[in-house]
Amino acid sequence: MELREDSFRFLNGTPHVPALYACQPGLEILARVGIEKIREKSKRQTQRLMDGALARGWKVNSPRDPEERGGTISVECPHAKEVKSELIARDVLVDYRPAAGVRLSPHFYNRDEELDFALAQMEEEGLVRRKAHPTDGRQILYELTPAGVEGRYKSRLAKRAWLLAAINRLGRDEQQKLFAATDVIKQLAET
Repeated sequence: MELREDSFRFLNGTPHVPALYACQPGLEILARVGIEKIREKSKRQTQRLMDGALARGWKVNSPRDPEERGGTISVECPHAKEVKSELIARDVLVDYRPAAGVRLSPHFYNRDEELDFALAQMEEEGLVRRKAHPTDGRQILYELTPAGVEGRYKSRLAKRAWLLAAINRLGRDEQQKLFAATDVIKQLAET
């Protein structure tokens, strides 16, 4: 037996054949639409998102050059983590990463109006608001509105309710193991 020297040495087993069958229709759709057309639309839509975010005074943590960026725009708006939770609650599918912000990732099936709607939900629908800096007129400050604060509160309550329900589904022995691991979990969360 000859073993490879690169990472392929650790590959083994049979591909997950049912998953390959499940993804086949999606691959056929992509082939029908065309990868080049999808990429061109992605560059146009990510630029639209970037322009909308910058017009609102938000920092964009994605490359400005469309040839250097993928299909995601990371927008650092105030209270981005809470804004992400509220957007999800409003069926606007986004993601969040610390030091990157809210991640918006349009694909070929998204319409421009959906992108505009997502940005509007972040600001105009009352999650955050702009106001002038009290002493430096060049700066704009952002803060959560009462609706944004309420959304953050509801999001936290929903997470706690989910966690409590999940713990209650565990058996007594599993609960004891979980509680015993609390210090380790805290330590991992803080890193």
